[in-house]
Amino acid sequence: MLLRRKMIIDYSIIYKDEVCVLLDLPASIQFEPSLEFIASKPAMKPYPLPEKESVGPSEETDPLVLRSLNALLRIRSWIQIQKSPGKAAETELITKRRKLDHCKCSAIVRIQEASPYRVNHLTMEHRHEEELTEQYLSMLHIMKQIPPVSSIVTLENSGVYEYGLEDLYQRFLCNRSSHTVQLNLQGVKTFVSEADRVPAWSTYYVPPGASFIMGDVEKTSNVLLEALEGKKLDTVVLDPPWPNRSVARKNSYPVNRHLGYLRHLPIKQLLKKDGIVAIWCTNKKKIIEFIKNDLFPSWNLCYITTWVWLKITMQGDPLFNIHSKMRKPWEQLIIGATPSYLKMHRERIQDNYTLVSVPDYHSRKPSLHPFLKQWLNCDPIGLEIFGRCLSKNWITWGQQPLYFMNTAYWKCNDGGCEPQQF
Repeated sequence: MLLRRKMIIDYSIIYKDEVCVLLDLPASIQFEPSLEFIASKPAMKPYPLPEKESVGPSEETDPLVLRSLNALLRIRSWIQIQKSPGKAAETELITKRRKLDHCKCSAIVRIQEASPYRVNHLTMEHRHEEELTEQYLSMLHIMKQIPPVSSIVTLENSGVYEYGLEDLYQRFLCNRSSHTVQLNLQGVKTFVSEADRVPAWSTYYVPPGASFIMGDVEKTSNVLLEALEGKKLDTVVLDPPWPNRSVARKNSYPVNRHLGYLRHLPIKQLLKKDGIVAIWCTNKKKIIEFIKNDLFPSWNLCYITTWVWLKITMQGDPLFNIHSKMRKPWEQLIIGATPSYLKMHRERIQDNYTLVSVPDYHSRKPSLHPFLKQWLNCDPIGLEIFGRCLSKNWITWGQQPLYFMNTAYWKCNDGGCEPQQF
């Protein structure tokens, strides 16, 4: 069902050293040469916050502030070196070689007048939205009251598949073909603006080998376990909907204010003996301590380290004032592993590392695939819980696994993959 692939060079990494890495975030999720990801319009200047700018003693010594400043200093120094006359010709040569090696590379380093924190991509001015029709809302309300019946939907061939939302909800779908397929989902309306609506269905792309379960993770563990048939996974990545007042006000996605349900996720049954778990987390101390001291032990995992994702503008400035008490320009990635991994391979994971990138759409995280390959010394087969996109040979499990696979986010460069109209 899930096949391993040969490891390839990751062109989403623009710069990397022992302290930080500069990522082209849209390029990191590119999964098919014939499809080009349409990124959001990047921020050019930091976002202002309604607070006075001040730097207190605690902020001057805050380790996360110091880490962020150190990463920015290193990246800016590297940029200046690349701009020197001697490096310009070398960079151009590397670019040409990469084009030959990887004809559809969207993350080639180009040294321009502005800092190359993100290579040019197609951009979309408006965030797309999805709505469920009233008929399907009523249907899903009824279906949520019924225990899920384990069943697998397989896509064996390339082409276009059409399903109703009720056909896939709380079921395991896997694309077993060697091609990206189109999935027309009845009952979901998609619109980018009021004048651009798809009235009856939404169209999504499903990469080869990708699988997903669309449903409540608290109720569909048995669907996942039965579909895997005892097979174990190399890694699990989680991006839980942590309690957040801002998100709750905007209604961006469902938020569960009770964290105890996470302990009951079947991580111990899913993970290999030498497995790794990575959890995206807000900057709330209470939640961080919950992960380290409660959640990881409940899954029989050991805490290893915390990475930081620093969000910057196209000009290389932090997205928010780095000393702000209201909102920080970073999120944290809490990394844990099994005792066996900790004993045998602890040195593979760098301590206190910093990921730097221009952020994309709201809640869209950088891909961890290039780092997981290094940590596990293979092209891992993994599970993303609460994910909103699909990846080759990975399973995505949650309420919105197809969200970022909507064709509103992709441009087809091959006439054969354009969405078909019915």
